[in-house]
Amino acid sequence: MSELLNSMRIDDSMVIRHLNAVNDQDALDKMANLLLSKGIVKESYVSAVKEREIVYSTGLACEDMGVAIPHTDAKYVNVQAICVGILDEPVQFSHMGTPEVKVDVKIIFMLAIKEPHKQMEFLQALMDIFVQKGKLNLLLETKDEKEVVSILKEYFEDVNI
Repeated sequence: MSELLNSMRIDDSMVIRHLNAVNDQDALDKMANLLLSKGIVKESYVSAVKEREIVYSTGLACEDMGVAIPHTDAKYVNVQAICVGILDEPVQFSHMGTPEVKVDVKIIFMLAIKEPHKQMEFLQALMDIFVQKGKLNLLLETKDEKEVVSILKEYFEDVNI
């Protein structure tokens, strides 16, 4: 397993397969509070990730579907981890770099990055996954949280992070 993936906590307790949210802020709140309940992030992470999303949007229109990769500063993180939310119904996020454009997001990859120098490497690995046709759809077809984690670990191995 790659060094970066070894440094990221990812397990089935941090996957929400049927995330119901009324909007992007609601989805972020639910996911950030899950990370908080596990001691992954500090209490301040919840508001920080929501505020950062307003200023620096993270929605991306990929070939298969819209995704978002919310994250915030390392000072709010206790343990490096990734939380995955698969929405029952898409919610709109502003597009990364073009906030006036809205993206219907189906999967959220919330990052808790403790080592800032690894943030770009991990974001690039996610982007490599996003551009491969069909990869994201497989996550929607999973039967349980363990399968989501297994598929993601395979993907990360494939992109050699």
